Amino acid sequence: MSRMSSLLLSLLLLLDPAAAVRGEPGLLLAKHAPASVMAAPGLSGSGGGGGGGGEQKAAGAALLATPRARRSLASIGTYGTIFGRKIGQTMQIFAYSSDTATIGASGVLIDADTALSWQTVEVAFANGVIESVAAENGLTATIKTNNKEVGVGDLGGSGKSHPAGLVMTVTFTSGTDMDSVYIDFSSSTTVICIVTCVPFTSTPRVATVVQDKSNNLYLFASPNTPTDGKASTIEIAVTGAVDESDITPLLTDMTLQVGSGFFGLTILDGTSNLPDGEAIAVASRPLLDIDVDSVTTAVVASPAAPAFDALIFVIGAAFDPCVLCNAI
Repeated sequence: MSRMSSLLLSLLLLLDPAAAVRGEPGLLLAKHAPASVMAAPGLSGSGGGGGGGGEQKAAGAALLATPRARRSLASIGTYGTIFGRKIGQTMQIFAYSSDTATIGASGVLIDADTALSWQTVEVAFANGVIESVAAENGLTATIKTNNKEVGVGDLGGSGKSHPAGLVMTVTFTSGTDMDSVYIDFSSSTTVICIVTCVPFTSTPRVATVVQDKSNNLYLFASPNTPTDGKASTIEIAVTGAVDESDITPLLTDMTLQVGSGFFGLTILDGTSNLPDGEAIAVASRPLLDIDVDSVTTAVVASPAAPAFDALIFVIGAAFDPCVLCNAI
């Protein structure tokens, strides 16, 4: 497994729960066991956080300790995603949300250039012990609950918001097995706050495909442990023209297949999965025309069951792609 893997957390806010939306597979999906990509149900909940704790508490304890209203943002059409990328003993946490996202039966498309700012991001981790946190935007991070939860936000209560993108870098203790660490979507602590806070418990298994500003494509599958939550295949339908010259695989063993209005990426050796957090292909243009209503648009889990609960695309994300990668 690559030293640079990733976790992903995603919030999908749809008005109604939905069943499986997969239809007939494309050319690559026909080679794999079928798996459903689910549209996530609308999220709602109630309750607040617990008491403070951790090394970086002091006044910051109020961030995770203060109860806040938690309700679905579906009524105002807000959608978002939080994903993480592991690098050694650290995990970078990114957040993107949008009230102009394109919502379809097979997924959600977020244009990073129009992404909303956030007020607070809180994350609970499974199987990891936090050592320290470096928050972006001059903010203070609060660690609590046996060093397994962290929150970042404006502790002064001014209501300031912060730009989409890198939120914080979390460092875990040297004894932490990073391959087993993932964001705990089932925890009500894990939230992204814009005006109100929304938990992610309705979509615990999420696949996110990210395209950066250089048009490199990345996969962030969750929970992405050695035995669960990986992905074997990506297929993307587009409304514009696409041919083989538009997509260039960046892995030597990766297979590209282009069909009528779609392309697929996979490794056809029968055992390998797609790497997380590494550039796997580069496109000739920003893919803002992904057809999220097409049954061809999908990410296939490995193993195929349980499938991913939700599929999200973030186009134009701003982050440094290279640590141990082959991005262009």
